[in-house]
Amino acid sequence: MMELMERHLKILRELAKDGRRPISDISRALGLSHTAVRKHLERLRRERLVDFKPLLNFEKLGFRIAVMLLEIDTLDNLREIAKKFERCPRLVHMFQARGSLNLIAMMAAESEEVLDSITGTCMIRTSEGVRRSEIVEITEPLVNPFLPISLPSMDQELAPCGADCAFCRRYEEGTCPGCPAFKGYRIEAFMG
Repeated sequence: MMELMERHLKILRELAKDGRRPISDISRALGLSHTAVRKHLERLRRERLVDFKPLLNFEKLGFRIAVMLLEIDTLDNLREIAKKFERCPRLVHMFQARGSLNLIAMMAAESEEVLDSITGTCMIRTSEGVRRSEIVEITEPLVNPFLPISLPSMDQELAPCGADCAFCRRYEEGTCPGCPAFKGYRIEAFMG
């Protein structure tokens, strides 16, 4: 585990004010060289203490957010599920938890129909080792509507989890646009 130094905290505080702030502005505000600030940020990123990605306002995009609480029978199955879905473009966050519901997944869906797909026939709930699950749909952000929602890549023959959208009944019927990583993804679902 990397220890944060006071200098790192000062840099992060400046970034927290405005994440798009130029390094030169931060260096002037802190009395550090541009190179020093850049190297500190590179180190923090390399050590996986910070990341720089766009956060999207799910409410303005019309996305549906669901939190899945799952009981997974073994640690091996839990790890397999995490590995299977780690590159899922609809997965916002996934956590191991204490208690009988030991896996928490936050999912983003482009519409109510997609939410039905990813909480029903497709996705984590149908994985091996899932004993039970509960789904909570987020209805309104009370504090912060911004989430790290993945943008459609549309560059794969299969979904990262291995699902073949081309042969899915919901995809064929038009009720699901397919996985955002799938070449045949219907982009208009994302664009609203």
